[in-house]
Amino acid sequence: MHELSLAQEVMQILVDEAARHGLRRISAVRLEIGTLRGVVPEVLQSCLGLASRGTLAEGLTVQL
Repeated sequence: MHELSLAQEVMQILVDEAARHGLRRISAVRLEIGTLRGVVPEVLQSCLGLASRGTLAEGLTVQL
């Protein structure tokens, strides 16, 4: 399941960028996934929820 590793990478980017800009919370993210990437959107969304636990993005809304 490569969605989990993608979610972890996305979450790291989000947290790093939030820190760079002095943000204290990430409430939403919008991602565009190419059709040929072989990513199951529902699985990625679930994995992002898992990857966000314990971070400033916990509970974020994901729009795919």
